[in-house]
Amino acid sequence: MLSRDLYLNPILNYFMERVGATLAGVKPAELINVSVNGENKRQWEEGKKVLESCYRFKVIQVRERNQKVQVFFLHRGALDRTLQQRPVLLFLKRLHYPTEYSLENYVHTLTQRIKSSYFPHEIGVFLGYPLKDVMGYLGYPGLKLTDIKGWRYYGHGKLSVRTYEKFKEARNNAKLILQKLEKNQAPEEIIKFWDTYSHGEPSGALFRKT
Repeated sequence: MLSRDLYLNPILNYFMERVGATLAGVKPAELINVSVNGENKRQWEEGKKVLESCYRFKVIQVRERNQKVQVFFLHRGALDRTLQQRPVLLFLKRLHYPTEYSLENYVHTLTQRIKSSYFPHEIGVFLGYPLKDVMGYLGYPGLKLTDIKGWRYYGHGKLSVRTYEKFKEARNNAKLILQKLEKNQAPEEIIKFWDTYSHGEPSGALFRKT
């Protein structure tokens, strides 16, 4: 059992709120900077143990600099489903991702590229952005910038808006659930809740009204 001091772990609470849509399986992944200055470092190390206690989620510390840790947090089921869409796979393979797909290999390729001097803008598909928006940002012809809200929208904006609103709603709903759970549940029990009820369904089944 982890220390009950984790109830008062502001770094863990902040992180869980930021990745709420991913905890719910609606957004496949997040890339977040976490402060590890002073006491924050201990809080993050304890919080990371909680996050890593469930297989459904994966925490990858990409790099640490200037007293901040860059963290790639993913929902295995949601990200695997996203990357295995045929147009996404073809797109990533054109960018020299492994010919044989596996979630582990593709995530490893991405995180290694983040560590390099060249930032991999294809990360957008890992984060759940529509493929057309990622391709438009990379300069593919025929895709004009049409709006900016959360990220840059290219081409017809309907899918982009719908995706943005889905992420926003999931994050807000997850925040409400977290606020309720945090009142009487230890952090490891909160993660177990998400592990039980989050299945990576793109429709966000966890939040459907019955």
